[in-house]
Amino acid sequence: MKKTIFKALVIIGIVLLVIIIAECTIAYIDSPRGNKSSDYYYHISEPERQSFNQQWTTYEGKQNGNNIKALCQKVIANCTTNKQEEDRLVDLAITRPNLDGEEVILPITVENATKTAQDDIGKVRNEIEPKHTYYVYTEINEKTRLVNRIIIKYEESDEFSTPLPKLEQ
Repeated sequence: MKKTIFKALVIIGIVLLVIIIAECTIAYIDSPRGNKSSDYYYHISEPERQSFNQQWTTYEGKQNGNNIKALCQKVIANCTTNKQEEDRLVDLAITRPNLDGEEVILPITVENATKTAQDDIGKVRNEIEPKHTYYVYTEINEKTRLVNRIIIKYEESDEFSTPLPKLEQ
């Protein structure tokens, strides 16, 4: 009878040990180090998040053309710096009037920091008029809480007459 009780305790101990190992494995997979999926990848520190966002939000509001040119250059540099971290790439949308005076939206999506996107932003930067006034808005990704889009408005009003398309999150 003592042998039966001893065997039962050994089996219970083995089962508990297997459960503990399984729980530890699951906890590791769900941790930021064990899981590199986008849900967990951006467990960055709050100061780092604020620093990243602040480099873009400082441009919010009324800006002259020279500041907009600097902002476009910063977006291009960000493509190079963060090409391996897609969630840190910042899309750009600029509105301006066409020849008929209608507002046109020029969205530039910076997927994988391609050379084409950088060239497109460079072309926009070259068309910016230093003497003109622009309005800058930023959007924040709800999941990463990082700025993911900058909207530059080309006209003397801070109200959009055409709604801008939302980015997929």
